[in-house]
Amino acid sequence: MQLIDWVLPGTSLISFLLGLCITVVLIRKTVSKNPSVELSSLVSEALHAFLKRVASNILQITVYLTVILFGLSLLAKTSFSWIQIISFGIGGMVMTVSLSIGLYAAPKLVPYIIHYSNRYFTSGLSVMYAVSGAIGFMIVGLMLFGFSVSYLFLGIKSIIGYGMGTMLVSFFFRLGGGVYKTSVNIGSNIVSDVEKKIPSFDKRNPATILDISGDFIGKIMGYASDILSSFLFSIIACCLLAYSFKERGLMSVQDSEMLMAVPLLIVAVSIWVSIIAYVFCLYQLKTRSANFLLEGIYVSVFTGAIGTYLIFQAAQVDLNMGWGQEQFRPFISYLIGLGGAIAIGFTSEYLTSYRFKPTKQIAKEGEFGTAIMFFNGLSCGLRSNGFFVLYLLLISLSAFYFAGFYGFAMSGLGMLSATPTILATHIFSPLAANTAKISVLVGMDENTQKNTHNMDKLGHTTAALGNGFASGAAVMASFGLFFSLILLTQFDPSTILLIDVQLMTGLLIGAALPLLFSGLLLRGLTKAILKLLDEVSRQFRDIPYLFEAKGRPDIIKASDYAALDALKALTLPGITMIMIPVLMGYMFDPKMLLGLVLGTLLMGIHQGFYWANTGEALNHATHYIQQGHFGGKESPTYSFIKIADNIGAAFKDSLSPCINTVIKSVSIITILLIFLLYSS
Repeated sequence: MQLIDWVLPGTSLISFLLGLCITVVLIRKTVSKNPSVELSSLVSEALHAFLKRVASNILQITVYLTVILFGLSLLAKTSFSWIQIISFGIGGMVMTVSLSIGLYAAPKLVPYIIHYSNRYFTSGLSVMYAVSGAIGFMIVGLMLFGFSVSYLFLGIKSIIGYGMGTMLVSFFFRLGGGVYKTSVNIGSNIVSDVEKKIPSFDKRNPATILDISGDFIGKIMGYASDILSSFLFSIIACCLLAYSFKERGLMSVQDSEMLMAVPLLIVAVSIWVSIIAYVFCLYQLKTRSANFLLEGIYVSVFTGAIGTYLIFQAAQVDLNMGWGQEQFRPFISYLIGLGGAIAIGFTSEYLTSYRFKPTKQIAKEGEFGTAIMFFNGLSCGLRSNGFFVLYLLLISLSAFYFAGFYGFAMSGLGMLSATPTILATHIFSPLAANTAKISVLVGMDENTQKNTHNMDKLGHTTAALGNGFASGAAVMASFGLFFSLILLTQFDPSTILLIDVQLMTGLLIGAALPLLFSGLLLRGLTKAILKLLDEVSRQFRDIPYLFEAKGRPDIIKASDYAALDALKALTLPGITMIMIPVLMGYMFDPKMLLGLVLGTLLMGIHQGFYWANTGEALNHATHYIQQGHFGGKESPTYSFIKIADNIGAAFKDSLSPCINTVIKSVSIITILLIFLLYSS
């Protein structure tokens, strides 16, 4: 192995150790007298119950899927790759461990943040950002270390299995966590309406504690699993395209190996760049704090572009595939993806953040009722999706012009190259919101509540970038996988999309799959909400002195029930998502698989972003009214927006993530099937 092969594993290990060191230093501080410690321990108990339930399900599904694939291989008399199964297990294990570390550390560090917020705003803010960065470094570092080790020791094909493993865990954390988060969020909002005597926002209420836990699960770790799987898929797409160029005789072995090394070096640069941005932001906090989160993203994007340019200058590779491609300049495709990510993110920010006119308009017209508010939210979501499709078209055509199919994959990597910084920035928002909630629930002094509330407001400056960026990242990563799939099937790309019965069948099934998945998931979510309401009522009825705040809510049982109901909601959608491509792969021609992936992608493009930004717009309008605008919390407008926000929560926390998951899962499952069934 060459020295260059160890750049990514070494860099990713440094990232993990840096985050771990920061976390250990913070956790070892003593904050035992802080009243938030007890409530944070309840949150930790809820998270542990969720983790226990999810880990059991992941293990079971891994065994079942292995047996199914092995059985189908015997029936079809095709090869069965144990390398893929081993790498699948490694990917799932590494993703589970990294997310579990994050879930363990985050609530433990909240009392420390509150402790340092009792005097000066910047003191608590610095600790808040240190925690966000540390969790981000640990998760990204461990995931990429596992990926690079699998690539080095098990070979190029093993990265497909590794991607499958991470996708399985993302399915449970992103969708299971999303259903968990949405059900407890809506349940906590409406439980006092169903039973007037139950307090709605109170530390005695198990739904309130589960709502905080749901933020850690869905908005922090669920989002992290979603964006990291997209990040990995974009790397996999770049590597597989370079591999397929060699297999089809379009490139020499030496050039192919260099082209496979390029995305790994770019990712290593992105880690170092995120560390630079992290240090820069901590420095900025000493002087001013207004826009430090956005400034960190700017630094990451700018320095990352410079580092990537130097990589491409050192790696001179030429490729001429034809098929409409005029030149091979992948760095330009990378820049196009980077610019596209900025355009998509800030369009989403403009249409959904309460700092701008569209969301203020939702709040302003809220006096006319929930229907008007919801229609305005849908308008923001649909408009953002229109821009989203336009951006994707411009990115795709431009990227293809400069680097052909590899340009698609490289533009996706460009879009995701700032992932470590964006992840740390995104973690800040829900962590700040939870810190502010806990500060209020335990009755901290006025200055501490004011400081934590201001951190929450600061976090909302970039919160709208989250789900919208995740949708764009999922689509671009899946596009890269789709075009590597075309080359791996050995079809002529100039004729692959000529309509025939097999392609049309695959397209129609692929278009129907996200809608079927979403409908099944939404029904499961409804059942989970109703069961949560029953459990909250039961606890207030059966636990002695809970109303008087002398009893302790049974948060472990409540969280376990909520996790169980959330995972039950995934059963039918999960079977549908996995078995349809698997059965089609073993029963029909690979062209039908191509149609399936393309149909799923096309439907996903028109659903995920729209659902994400509809929910974000309604949520930000709610926060805007909470701050005292248009009558504040005591006005009829607020009661109207709360109903609309409950619907929007299902849109952004469950339906949008489910689309991202479906398109990535179908893409990676299909790639695996192509390797198992048709690759020599």
